[in-house]
Amino acid sequence: MQFVKFPSIEQFRKVVKTVNDKSAFTGLDSDGNPTFDYNKPKPTITFTQTVKIHGTNAGIGLTTDGNFFQQSRNRLISVDNDNAGFANWCEDSIRKPFLMRYLSDVLHSAPIDNNNTITQVVLFGEFAGQGIMKGVAVSEIEKSFFAFGLYYLHEDGSVTKSTAVDSLENNNLNIYNIFMFNNKTVDIDFNNTEETISKLIEDTLSVEDECPVGKHFGISGVGEGLVLLSECGNYIFKSKGEKHSVSKVKTMTSADTYDMTNIENFVSDVLTENRLKQGIDYLKEMGFDIDNTSTGEYIKWVQADILKEEGDIIESKSLDIKKVNGVIAKKAKSYLFSL
Repeated sequence: MQFVKFPSIEQFRKVVKTVNDKSAFTGLDSDGNPTFDYNKPKPTITFTQTVKIHGTNAGIGLTTDGNFFQQSRNRLISVDNDNAGFANWCEDSIRKPFLMRYLSDVLHSAPIDNNNTITQVVLFGEFAGQGIMKGVAVSEIEKSFFAFGLYYLHEDGSVTKSTAVDSLENNNLNIYNIFMFNNKTVDIDFNNTEETISKLIEDTLSVEDECPVGKHFGISGVGEGLVLLSECGNYIFKSKGEKHSVSKVKTMTSADTYDMTNIENFVSDVLTENRLKQGIDYLKEMGFDIDNTSTGEYIKWVQADILKEEGDIIESKSLDIKKVNGVIAKKAKSYLFSL
């Protein structure tokens, strides 16, 4: 069995830039450099909009030779080296056979490529409920798994994906799929995204005000936001409400429209308490102590997360990355030492 990394979920502004660049691409010049025509029309792409659940990323895997395993966002886990109790939850005497049958059926129905055979499948989802996260409606439900994607690992190490998990459901075992809860189809015209942005903000605030997943289980309370996945599978992005955002940067608009060029002020905008808390969650997932012995790992994670999420702004504003990282390190260290 092999760990399979679930891809990062982008900000909408990054998806817009990617689509714009792909649409504008006209070829290579005589020196082999790409050329673009940004006056070319852009596509309209269909997305499935689902509720973003505030829990911990989890994967359930099965190899072709029958090895059943679990993973967190960043590592393989086990009943003796767990994350939020997920491995133990999966190894329940009734739940395990059900999950193994489902994954076995998935493997048997997978596309066949004799030149690059499939070696394992991983079912990804969010593990949420009591004792996992705080501050949202789903924190009050029994621990449950909400599937949202399937990934096949091939013999050559490549990964192919499928979102076909909408048939997975077992209420008695607290196993569901994300497409059960207020999902809808959204057509985004990338020639004019203003109307889309307005509607996304409206829907995000609606979920934050009343979580549809919590409501399904009879619990009223805060939700985290939205995730949108294109039907072609090439694009995925998130939209969080203010209560769960890890950055004060407006994630819907282009990085070029962000006017903060002062490094101290930029870091204040992107290094929110929610992001600092996510760093603590990472330390817990990886088994690090929450004290000064983990300072290096903590700072490294926070710096990397900001570069991943806000790197387009750092680049567009020509901010000195060394100075940015220096300010981040100081503030992250102070937060860790205050716990």
